[in-house]
Amino acid sequence: MVFGPPPPPAFWQETFGYDLYNLNNNEIKRVLDKHSAIALTLLPNEELLFKGDVYKISDVDFLNDLHLKYDILFLRYGKDLSYRNYIKAKQQLRKIGSSLDDKSQPSAYKIEVSYDLEGKLKENKLDIFE
Repeated sequence: MVFGPPPPPAFWQETFGYDLYNLNNNEIKRVLDKHSAIALTLLPNEELLFKGDVYKISDVDFLNDLHLKYDILFLRYGKDLSYRNYIKAKQQLRKIGSSLDDKSQPSAYKIEVSYDLEGKLKENKLDIFE
């Protein structure tokens, strides 16, 4: 069976990153009111922190569940994260998302949040990482 290309991203996905990095509070709140979101912290040793629990980036079932359960995955950088571990985590997340897209299943929109942006969001009372 041959599938066509995945559908283009929803319009909110196209503008959300822009609004987030420009601290457009009203638009950020509007999107977060309509879409489920959660933070995932990339850690050293090929691990991920999610709601206080540590998972390996090789845990495909866990990552599939996240992609299917949430509309937005905020990706944070853990302390002492190496570039190698960052790339491995990003590749695994992209692989899971692509696999779901190939099956015409919606997958989470992933957006990286830098330390600077996280601080600015908190200053603007947009603590999306609670």
